[in-house]
Amino acid sequence: MFYVREGAIRLAEIDRAIGESEMLGEISMFSPSRKRTATAVCETDGELLRLSDDQVLRLFHQNPKFGFYIVRLITRRLIENYEMFAAEQKPLEVGLWARNPSEDLPSPARGTLPVPTSSATPVGRARSKAIYRIVGGAGAAAALVAYAGWWLSPYFTSVLFRDAAVTTWINAATSPIRGTVEGPLPARGQRVGADGRITTVRNLHADPSEMERAAAEVARAEAEVTEFQAYVARLQDIDTEWRARTADYAGTFKRNLETDIDGVRRELDYITDRLALERAVAERKQTLARQGNASQTDADDALADVLELERMRAERERMVAHLQERLEAADRGVFLASDGRSPEWAFQSEDQVLLQLAQATRALADARAALAEARATVAAARQAFELISVSPIVAPPGSLVWSVVAGAGTAVNAGTPVAQWIDCDVILVDVPASDLEVGLLRKGMPADVVLEGETQVRQGSVLLTRGAASILGSADLAALAKGHGDSFGQVIVSLEQTPEDAEACPIGVAAWVDFPEIDFIDRLRARLRL
Repeated sequence: MFYVREGAIRLAEIDRAIGESEMLGEISMFSPSRKRTATAVCETDGELLRLSDDQVLRLFHQNPKFGFYIVRLITRRLIENYEMFAAEQKPLEVGLWARNPSEDLPSPARGTLPVPTSSATPVGRARSKAIYRIVGGAGAAAALVAYAGWWLSPYFTSVLFRDAAVTTWINAATSPIRGTVEGPLPARGQRVGADGRITTVRNLHADPSEMERAAAEVARAEAEVTEFQAYVARLQDIDTEWRARTADYAGTFKRNLETDIDGVRRELDYITDRLALERAVAERKQTLARQGNASQTDADDALADVLELERMRAERERMVAHLQERLEAADRGVFLASDGRSPEWAFQSEDQVLLQLAQATRALADARAALAEARATVAAARQAFELISVSPIVAPPGSLVWSVVAGAGTAVNAGTPVAQWIDCDVILVDVPASDLEVGLLRKGMPADVVLEGETQVRQGSVLLTRGAASILGSADLAALAKGHGDSFGQVIVSLEQTPEDAEACPIGVAAWVDFPEIDFIDRLRARLRL
């Protein structure tokens, strides 16, 4: 089909001029014989734009305005041809009337049209015009039928043929590390075991230096802990020795106090007895002096001796009380010398040992914490080394191995697909659909599905829709419907699963799908923008 951009063209058979911005050749696009109905002759120099039949049909399907324009253009051309032929019909009728033997020929003098000298010419013209009328009407009808069939063909195809396919999401099992794929690899169609392992990737060039540094740090921390343990143990021994020595000192100290108390008490008893005698002597001398039988001086000296003995007794009593107080304090663990200070052996040396012991114990606790941290670090480093040196490639238990991408011995990087797997518990249907139908469907709409080899209708629902420019391919779906084309969109239907589906996993089986909420009238109204 051609579009006149510049210049003028004349259709010779119908003497019709085609100018700029007009089209020609449209009837042959929809004619069953694909033949031209007229000869186009360039009257001037010009420029034509050409559309192939594929481009015409694509525009015809994708752009309703273009389709209606073509239908109207064909109809207008056929009507113009018919009107032109109808304008030439009167002389044809005269010829036919002139050949009717039941009627008299009109006389030229009566003003009628002249009778043709040959009856063959008007009859041939009548047949030719009748054929033109039939062909023109058939062409218009064919064009309309072709147009309606073209944009309704996806609907009839989906109704009459099982062009959908059972499918499911396809998933990639990728390598988590860089390395080499080890064997054996599972066969295609094999189920993944309970451990989920498909195969293993091993990295023979993994760097263990971080793990080795962590192990060296553990050894250093262990040596430090051992050193502090020995130091604390030595301080504890010293403390034990000091405690034993202090106990000996304390026992001796208390025994000395008890001896001192006993000695002072004996002195006190002696002074008490002597004081009683001296008091008796002083009283006799005082009596004699008053009687004049003794001098007063002797009486006074005797009284002085009594007073001195009383002083000595009071001093001894104070000493006994002080010694008793020190003994009672020693029983409580408080050791006091005669001057009121603690002896050096009692506390000062032991305090130093206890202080050093406390510091060493704290340092030992810090060393143990550092050791625990170092061991955790080496465990993490060992685990990290194991993860980068050998790692399984996994998939969900019970899933189906769909394909194996990399064979045994293949070098792979992290993220490289090694195998593909599918979950047979998720059953989908890939349904080709025109963009018109895709626009009418919504997520969750019900769908009736019949699988190839079955007669019962299964229930499904629309999961997602895609236009012709963004359909999902083999990278996303395990199987694709055969009915996909450049102008077809896609509907993914989620299908209710039966107990047999999980075992059979009917991926790739053909299916017939109908959407009961969308009927022919809905499609027609959408196409006509009603």
